[in-house]
Amino acid sequence: MSSQIQPPKIPRLFILIFLLLIVGIGTAGFLYYEDQKRHIKKEKQNELLAICDLKIKQIANWRKEHLGGAEIIFENYQLVQQLRQWLKSGEKSAAMEEILSWMSIFRSHYEYSSIFLLDEKGEVRLYTSEAYDKVSPYVQTFINEAIRSRKVTWIDLYRKRTRPDLRFL
Repeated sequence: MSSQIQPPKIPRLFILIFLLLIVGIGTAGFLYYEDQKRHIKKEKQNELLAICDLKIKQIANWRKEHLGGAEIIFENYQLVQQLRQWLKSGEKSAAMEEILSWMSIFRSHYEYSSIFLLDEKGEVRLYTSEAYDKVSPYVQTFINEAIRSRKVTWIDLYRKRTRPDLRFL
């Protein structure tokens, strides 16, 4: 008779404890992972909100600065008189050259791509870069409003392939 060695039997209680430990550790790991994911997501959202707030302040300051520049032009009586005089004569003159020089300095200070001087019909009369003889109907409505109200007017950025954005009084 041959006797075989029987492996020791593992009690079912140990197997149950082992399975419970595996499930417990797995659940704890999953819950920790989800908590960290939620924490990181919240942190990144807070960072994005801070960046948004900063950008909003920058845009508001940029707008305020540019409106201030337009107000300076609008309230500069000597410049306005010189512009009116030149617009009435329409001739190339020293006054026109002075106005153009001033526009170029203003353009470089505020980092505009160009500045246009428009008459009440929206016709480009003087410019610091490539000129266009007509403005779009969209922009013309704001020109008309600025002329009517005699106030500095702000329009949203406007993009058209054939014309750069115009900023005007």
